[in-house]
Amino acid sequence: MGNLEIDVNQVIDALCQQIADLSKRNAILQAQVQVLQRQQSEGDGDD
Repeated sequence: MGNLEIDVNQVIDALCQQIADLSKRNAILQAQVQVLQRQQSEGDGDD
């Protein structure tokens, strides 16, 4: 049953890495959205 414990730890480690990667991507996407929103609000003022 010791092997099962190791497998669970490996799965948890892999999930943590994926979560960290997704968090980074999410932060990048949020920054891009903020830039686009600023561009849109500036464009709306021109109309």
